[in-house]
Amino acid sequence: MLHHVALSKNTKDAWDNLCATFEKKHVDNKLQLYQELYNLKMEEGNSMQVHIDKFWMIGNQLTNIDY
Repeated sequence: MLHHVALSKNTKDAWDNLCATFEKKHVDNKLQLYQELYNLKMEEGNSMQVHIDKFWMIGNQLTNIDY
């Protein structure tokens, strides 16, 4: 990953380079996240907090890709 940030002028530039490289912002990713959210079920033996954390993680990922 060093080559993605080595020529960056500042931390924001480095972060933008990493985001551009590793974030998928296409329709397939949106659909996959939407399906994960739709199919999200609390797993037996997990706490409510773990379930809520998964929900928020998917929601945040959708927000990050401008859903």
